[in-house]
Amino acid sequence: MEFVALLAPVLTQVAPPAAIPPPPPPPPMPAGALPESQRRRFISFVSGPVTCDGAAAAPIMLEQPMPSIGYAFWPADTHLPSIGLTFAIDADGRPMDIRANGDDGAKSSSVDTSDVVPAFATWRFIRDAPHRRCAVTFTVQDQPLTAAPRDELTRYYAFLPGQAAYRREVFDQLRPVGATCYDPYFPPPLVQVFPDYRKVAQRPGNTSFAMMAFGIDRHGRPVDVRVATSDGNHDLDAKAIAAMRRWRFIDGGAHGGCLYPYANRSTVPLEAPPPPDVAAYRPADSDCEGHDDWASYPVLTYPEPFRRRSIEGWAVVRYDVAPWGELGNIEVVAAEPAAAFGTQAIEVMRTARKPATKHGLYGCVDLVKFVMRRPVRPGPRR
Repeated sequence: MEFVALLAPVLTQVAPPAAIPPPPPPPPMPAGALPESQRRRFISFVSGPVTCDGAAAAPIMLEQPMPSIGYAFWPADTHLPSIGLTFAIDADGRPMDIRANGDDGAKSSSVDTSDVVPAFATWRFIRDAPHRRCAVTFTVQDQPLTAAPRDELTRYYAFLPGQAAYRREVFDQLRPVGATCYDPYFPPPLVQVFPDYRKVAQRPGNTSFAMMAFGIDRHGRPVDVRVATSDGNHDLDAKAIAAMRRWRFIDGGAHGGCLYPYANRSTVPLEAPPPPDVAAYRPADSDCEGHDDWASYPVLTYPEPFRRRSIEGWAVVRYDVAPWGELGNIEVVAAEPAAAFGTQAIEVMRTARKPATKHGLYGCVDLVKFVMRRPVRPGPRR
């Protein structure tokens, strides 16, 4: 009671809250800036003709790089440079020694272009005589998200993680007009079924998707199941339809205009070409022979864009060793199938140290291999 008595006078003295002033108006848009509706950009990559030694060379299998999302405030921000690749083609028709714009990989400060080289590494050409001087240019197409091609936007959405930024914004562009499947939210599923992706026909390094369109009857069963958009992998299309028909949802009212994406990345690694004999790259006056031990081993970190596509590679690196064991003068003398593996190999070697020696070492050569873990195949029980 004493507590209440002390508190009551305080409460009676509290004045009514003052009216909250309205927020200030937004600052005026700078002259020449893009309208708000055009600032979120959809970035896609379109390959041009391939030439080798000045002659046309048409691919027999190709895959375009994964699109990305960017942001632009000024019109000048939408003028993105094209990405030129130089490469060779081996006797099996595989691109080799891939380099982007004379560098070790496609880079951009404003958009994600990291899939350009890995996607191109999966291309195949006719098997004939090897070619050395080949080139192709990828044009970067930048347009408002609201104007993005539906099939490319669907492909981008199918591979987005569940918590990815812009996921809802992208889906709003794909949602069918008049759909009742999302009012107020997607019906909760009781049973979800997925294809056995291990059994989906898929070339190593490639991706495929199938966006399913369907309705839901009042008993929670999918109806009118069909493929709305896909990249043409008929095996995934068929398995996705079969899987979607086995879903079950909570009983309730009927719904229409439902969408669900199935996406598949090949888990079978795209193997690297055979590595060379590293001894061929060792200088004649090298004194590294017999110094194969390490004080701390290199820490292997995989180049992420190639890991996403399960593409393997290697690099031959040459380096010197200081008397206290630190590696220096690290250089790449060979890397396949892309120069980016050489760039990553340098970072790997910088994490290592050799045992201390009296005078140091000169002309050491090592092979850095980037190998994916093989998927485990279920076998018969014993």
